[in-house]
Amino acid sequence: TANSLSSQTSATAAAANILSGKTAYVNGSKITGTMANKGNLNWSGSNTTYTVPAGYYSGGTLNSKPSYTNGYNAGHKVINKNGWTTSSSSQYGFKQYDGSGASKYYLTIDMNYTHQILAAAIYTSGYSSKEFYLMTANGFSVKMNESMVIDMTKTHPNWATDRYFYIPVNGSGWSYHYDIWYL
Repeated sequence: TANSLSSQTSATAAAANILSGKTAYVNGSKITGTMANKGNLNWSGSNTTYTVPAGYYSGGTLNSKPSYTNGYNAGHKVINKNGWTTSSSSQYGFKQYDGSGASKYYLTIDMNYTHQILAAAIYTSGYSSKEFYLMTANGFSVKMNESMVIDMTKTHPNWATDRYFYIPVNGSGWSYHYDIWYL
């Protein structure tokens, strides 16, 4: 005795999950797909959002400026500021990547005006512990020491747009070199 068709075609697909004009058996019933086949999708935009229509796409390219360029004027260019500064003698409560508190010494760098920081690299040398910090565009400070230990800290919410730039470090009164890239 043969098994029933429904027992052999147990599935969860619906017509909207199958390409238009194609058929399949789902739980013993033949269904015809309704999903539109859109082919290739190629789109290029600037400072805008594009809503991709529902359907199947076999490939293509979406090319738009990333969200971190909002407010960027074509006349602006990425600027590098670098120099040496000394870390604080007091600590500030930064956030660890998991949301827990972390008291850290910090550097204060006066950017002279409200800015939009893209990234920053800070390092120290000549001390018993060599450290390298990279500040990313999402506000995380990633620290790596000479033992390859990595530590992530989240700085204050406006870190990338305030006049003063703060970054957590381990040493009090240490001299740090910084490179900051900003608009």
